[in-house]
Amino acid sequence: LHLLYSRFFTKALRDLNYINLNEPFKGLFTQGMVTHRTFKNTKNEWVEPNEIITKDEKILDLSGNKVISGNIEKMSKSKKNVIDPTEIIELYGADTARWFMLSDSPPDRDLEWTENGVKNSYKLINKVWDIVNFFKDGKYISKNNKRDSDLENNTSESVRKITDNIESFSYNKCIANIY
Repeated sequence: LHLLYSRFFTKALRDLNYINLNEPFKGLFTQGMVTHRTFKNTKNEWVEPNEIITKDEKILDLSGNKVISGNIEKMSKSKKNVIDPTEIIELYGADTARWFMLSDSPPDRDLEWTENGVKNSYKLINKVWDIVNFFKDGKYISKNNKRDSDLENNTSESVRKITDNIESFSYNKCIANIY
């Protein structure tokens, strides 16, 4: 929507001879939508994901009433399939939410928000953190052997791949390179 407004105002100002510019942006990189499964109760009312519990392979609302799992659709307040980012940030931190959104799919495709995806991102971030701290704190002592050379070569190759993927907006591939 912001793109539409910025193009409209740019063209309006151009037509009124206030500016000499046809397009407000040199290029456009569109990203997919964030999606999530929808849920409805027996009254055909939308139910929020945070109001869902799974018990004995049945989906229920917080009152114990049956809930029907619906389609995976773009997040929407009207369909109540929106995830509150503050809950994710409080549980896992903002970096986990960012990491998951970057890692799960290419930016030109839709991203399905899943709790397992967020949990796995959190685990991987912590592994990376532990590895970085292991080397940063000097716990690893170089003995100038072949393993050191392999580590250095693999690190250099990973940095090269990550740099190439950042330049091509393939952030999910960057995460795969780190993994």
